[in-house]
Parts: sequence; structure tokens; C-alpha cells
Amino acid sequence: MHRFDLQRVFFTRPFKLPATAGTIAGALRKSCLSLLELGIFALFLAALPGTWPDAAPAFAAPRLEVPPAGTEAGQPGQIMWKLTGLGRLAADLLTGPNGNLHLVAGNKLVAIDSSGKQIWEAPGPAGGKPGQPVFAGNGSIFLPGRATIREIKLNGAAGWSFNVYQGGGGGGSGSAKAPLLARGPGNLLYLPLPTGLYAVDVQGHYRWSLLQWDAGDLYATRPVRDREILACASNSRTVFVVYGKKREGYRLAAVNEKGDILWRYWLGEIKDCHLITGTAAGKDELLIAVVNPAKVDRFNKGKIYAFAFRSSKNGSRGGNGNGNGNGTGDGNDNGSGNDNGSGGSNEGVGEGEGEGEGEGGSKDGRLLWTCSLPFNDLSAPALAAGGTLYFCAGKRLYAVNTVNGEEKWALPLLNVVSPPAADEAGGRIYAGGSDGRLFAVSAAGRMIWERVLDGAIERAPLVGPDGHLYVTTNKGTIYKIKDSWKIKE
Repeated sequence: MHRFDLQRVFFTRPFKLPATAGTIAGALRKSCLSLLELGIFALFLAALPGTWPDAAPAFAAPRLEVPPAGTEAGQPGQIMWKLTGLGRLAADLLTGPNGNLHLVAGNKLVAIDSSGKQIWEAPGPAGGKPGQPVFAGNGSIFLPGRATIREIKLNGAAGWSFNVYQGGGGGGSGSAKAPLLARGPGNLLYLPLPTGLYAVDVQGHYRWSLLQWDAGDLYATRPVRDREILACASNSRTVFVVYGKKREGYRLAAVNEKGDILWRYWLGEIKDCHLITGTAAGKDELLIAVVNPAKVDRFNKGKIYAFAFRSSKNGSRGGNGNGNGNGTGDGNDNGSGNDNGSGGSNEGVGEGEGEGEGEGGSKDGRLLWTCSLPFNDLSAPALAAGGTLYFCAGKRLYAVNTVNGEEKWALPLLNVVSPPAADEAGGRIYAGGSDGRLFAVSAAGRMIWERVLDGAIERAPLVGPDGHLYVTTNKGTIYKIKDSWKIKE
């Protein structure tokens, strides 16, 4: 403990209350000086170790930990390093074109190299936590905020910022939802908001806006306050947005690069939705919509919709819609196998069920198949190029054939909650649990190994370009893991 004689160190003379009115002014000057000296002394004490034992610890910078040599030998998933103290992430990990990791922690974007060293951090958009970053061909990163897009260069330098005034109503992608952004047709950035869809080029220039999600918006005199944007994705020619209102229902809308709504599809009363685009066994482009109902009963189940689009190289597919027709089909139940007691069902190939609201007489995107599960916790999916869709639901990892929607297998996994990640080169699928377990599963649906990390794994693992696995936990830790475990025959 450090001891000081306060009067000797800071004060030239003891302070005494003045006895006469004539000395009040001088006493006030001395009092102010004494208070200033006291403040300086307090700051000096605060900088000394052990002076204030009950004080709260200072903010700790991220700490890189590398296991001692030999301690990870023989482990099924070898920890190469872990970086702690980052805080809970607000979006999934991403790798940039330079191979660095990018993550959103709090209201900042952080870049980390493959050795775990933090390269830079940059502030995100003002007014709340950012959403999932998007990379563009110009070598920049774009962060969505509440009615905002902010450009950040690959070196962490700030770029342009684009803001949309929402008129006091429904700022952002919905009050409880993370901001959304997609890079789509024409190499444009698409910002979906309750008031409309905004297209911006990668230099930050406004291109156009779609200000009527529904026909009723044309006559509205005030901004829509209770509309939500649940999901957004894009392929080579189309932007897809799920929008709607609680207790009124939600729709999936397809918009072209000119801002025209091509078609809508009714999804019903749902609580969330995940969209992903890819290809169907290397042929047509696919849109997968994974939908969780507001409640589960005999009429409402978790559902997956697969829409097919002719590849842009082959031209546009002829339309299936006819004006405002309902687009209902027979939806025959083919009972596609429940080998693991999962309760899943395939609802046939064709137009399926629901409301297909084709506009303009053509619909580039036909409903290929749907399947249902008696759960409302379906995770975001992972789409493998080999024609398999992976997702988690009901404490199981599912594999579904993207050609016809039939279930390939379902593997029970204890407390699994994260979206899966597929490593096609290694033939592995990874997912995490609420108890910190990291699971590695073969493409055939067999458990390979599991390992417990320091916290719940709710974000999707990331298979990096270097072949290593990167995993984040709710403790604010990133792990770099090497999976060299051999499958025993």
C-alpha cells in the first residue's frame, strides 16, 4: 500500500475556514486550488496498483492464448489458438478477400488475421448494433445499420455513409430485428426497410427505391410503423425480401434490379425466416426459405420452401404465375421417411400450397418443393454444392435433398442450437450447442467427434479458406480449430 502525507505532497498550507468577511475571496481561491489538487491526487492514486482494491477492473483488451506444445496432440479437434475478450458477437464470422476474419462486436467491426492477431477495428453505423457485413467487388466492406449503410475499407479506413430518413416510423429492419443488407443484381447494395427497398451502388450513390411493398402503401399518408423485415437475400438477377406484420402475416417478395416486384408468395403468420441462395445440383439457381411459425400445432409447422430459377446463362424461365391467382396445388403428402423419428414430411413437387401472387404475368421462380417439421426452431441452413441442405431443428441435424426435398438423414445432437457449416472438401458438417459442445458429423450422418468450448455456440461455425474451423462462443471467444481426426472404419 502506498502512503502519502497529503499536506506535504500537494498543499502549501493547511486550509482553514476564514474568520472575517474580508478574507472570503482569498479563501475561495484557496478552496478551489485545494479541490483541484485533491482531484489530481485522486487520479494519481487510481493509476497506482493496489491503491483501490475494491475498484472495478479496467476494460481488458482481447487476449490471444496459444496452447502449450503437445497439449492438443490426440484431440479430435485441435485448438490452434483462441482469442478472448471480444464480447458477444452481433453477426456471423466472415472471411474477406484477403483471407482475414471479420466480426461485428458491439458497434464496431474488427479484423483479425489467421494467426489470431487483431489488425484493426472500425466504428459501425450510429444508432444501434450493425447487422451482417457484406463484401463487394470494389474491395470494401459494407455494414448495415438502422436505415444506414456504412462503407469500411479493407484496411479499416472509413468510407462513405448512406442514410435514409424514416420519418419517425419503423426505422431499420424492424425494431427487434438486426439490420439487413444484400449485394445483388447489377453489383448494387439493397437495403430493405419497412418503408421500402433502397438500391445503392458501391460508391454510395442512390440508384432507386421501391416505396410500396403492398398495394395499400400507394395511398398511405403516414409511414408504416409496425411492418417488419424478417429476411433478405439475392441471386444473380433477383432480390428476395420477407416482410409483413405480426398477427397479419408475412410475404416473400421477389424484386428485379429495376425495382419491380416480380411476384409475392404468402408465408402466413411466422416468427422468423432464413433465406439462402445457391444452385440445384449445378443446374438451376435455388432460393431456400426456412420458416418458423408463430406457434406449432396441427396446422402450423416449421416449413422449408425451395424455389427454382433458370440460370442466368440460360436466359429467363417462362412465367408460372397468372396475375393475382392463388397458385395453389394439390400438395400431395408423399410421406418421405422418418427414419430417426424426426416427424418430417415432404409435401410433393409442384406448385405446393400457399398464395402465389404473380405480378405482370410472369414468375421467374417456380416452387420446386416444400417440407414440414413439427418445430419452430429451424436454424439458418447451409447449402452444399453437391445438392444437400443442412439445418438444425428439434435438437437434430438434418440433411435434405435439394432436388426433391426428401430427408436424407437426421442425427440427434444434444442441445444443438447453431446453424450448421458444411466443409465439402473434408466431408464434415459442424454445429454447436447451448452447453458449449462443438459437433463434427460426417456427410453420411455419423457423429465423428465432439468437444466442449468455453460457452454456448449460437453462431454458425466458419470453415476458412485455409481449411481450419473458426468458432465463436457467447463468452466472446474465437477458436481456431484444426480437424485432422480420422474416421474409424
